[in-house]
Amino acid sequence: MFHDRGLEHLINRVHERALRCVYLDDVSSFNELLEKDKSFSIHHRNIQSMAIEMYKTKHKFGPEVILNNIFVLNENGRGGLRSNSDFLRPGINSVHFGEDSLQYFGSVIWDTIPIEIKKLG
Repeated sequence: MFHDRGLEHLINRVHERALRCVYLDDVSSFNELLEKDKSFSIHHRNIQSMAIEMYKTKHKFGPEVILNNIFVLNENGRGGLRSNSDFLRPGINSVHFGEDSLQYFGSVIWDTIPIEIKKLG
């Protein structure tokens, strides 16, 4: 999940080549091939996987010991502008150990999910 753009580009190229071989299509764009196959790029697949793990943690479906230590539920019930997230977001001092951390990325992804979907389950 945490790889650089160069590796992501290589994975997408292999994915595109495989789709071109399967569908015998040399003219369509990668996005058209993804739509035809009803699949997603590696970036979108990673975001989906993270959203699923956050949902399982929120509703206590996943392994408690591992995920509950990483993704901490926000018990602050104030409901203000800064406390409306379901998960605590750590303070960051650097990109590598802050914004690129699993805990930070998970809380950002969870906050982008519409409220209607979050309340399902």
